[in-house]
Amino acid sequence: MTTLLYLARHGQTDWNCQGRYQGQIDIPLNDRGREEARSLAEKLQQSRPVAIWASDLSRARETAAIVAAPHNLPVQIHPGLREMHFGSWQGLTWQQIEQRFPEAWRLWTEDPLGYNIPGAESVGEMETRFKQALLEICGKYPGGTVFVVTHGGPMSRLLSELAADEFWEMLQGNCACNMLRFCRDRFQYLGPAPNMPK
Repeated sequence: MTTLLYLARHGQTDWNCQGRYQGQIDIPLNDRGREEARSLAEKLQQSRPVAIWASDLSRARETAAIVAAPHNLPVQIHPGLREMHFGSWQGLTWQQIEQRFPEAWRLWTEDPLGYNIPGAESVGEMETRFKQALLEICGKYPGGTVFVVTHGGPMSRLLSELAADEFWEMLQGNCACNMLRFCRDRFQYLGPAPNMPK
């Protein structure tokens, strides 16, 4: 049976505004992020999920709680949905990274799939544990609709694999939401959720 998955990124944080690599540092939503989450909740109100899951980082948990409220569902937590760990780059802006680690920055931007940031999780490691988390979650609800709130890195990587040729092509803004079909341990990209920007 097919599971319908709504995959969303968390709302805005202050570090998003500052262009900082958050990684797995637990940065909360700001007021704009909470408003974005309320807007997402309104857009998804008719979707009738049977379950809502989130990363254990507070920006994803709070976004999911706002989305879950109209459905009277608890937010279930899976640490496998976390953002990529960026090692010593966490907390830095991209300008600071480029200044302090110019060669590493060049290699990362040119080949993010092939280059591993020193001390960080690789894209492949992130992708493996993120897919495993989604497989576990979607496998619990055959025939149902599931909401998952996660982070820009893993979400963009999965969508790029399913729907694009380049790693950077499917970068997701705050509270972006896409629909996927899950059947026989495979995901199919269906496009942005209704009422979401193209």
